[in-house]
Amino acid sequence: MTRRFFVALMLPLFSLSGLQGQSTEDLQSTIRQRTGKQVEWQKDVEAGDQIREAIRVLLRRTLTADSAVQVALLNNRELQATFEEIGIAQADLIEAGLLKNPIFAGDARFPNRAPSGTDIEMAIAQEFFDVLVIPLRKKVAISQLMKTKLQVGDAVLKLAAAVKTAFYELQADQQLLGR
Repeated sequence: MTRRFFVALMLPLFSLSGLQGQSTEDLQSTIRQRTGKQVEWQKDVEAGDQIREAIRVLLRRTLTADSAVQVALLNNRELQATFEEIGIAQADLIEAGLLKNPIFAGDARFPNRAPSGTDIEMAIAQEFFDVLVIPLRKKVAISQLMKTKLQVGDAVLKLAAAVKTAFYELQADQQLLGR
């Protein structure tokens, strides 16, 4: 009985092991298909250095609408902040599959008359309902993660469109001034 109970409690925890390595590759692939551009989530200093070098290479060449979009996608701080929302949603998904902390209690009684033995009581309590709602919480968290990824994709597409529009407007203004 206790072994089955232990397995039933631990199974949700083991099912989360694949979620921790979950990345944004699917989102990056979708963005690459729709824009033809690469977008990166700057998770650490090394990635930031690589991205800055890629931007330097792009800016050494003649600026085109496509290269302007690529620079904007790589260098936009607001977009990077939007990517951080994915990390938060991933953490929420992991948390949704975890049990809440159990409650531990203990008492020690030292009687002053017979019987004179020390009486120690220990107790542990866990909300049973919490175990039952883990699958529902995980479904909600998965939906939230998908929603966040779609919002990030939307932000990327809007930024790409805004940069192209601004680039072509600048080009048109320069041509009008050149007349």
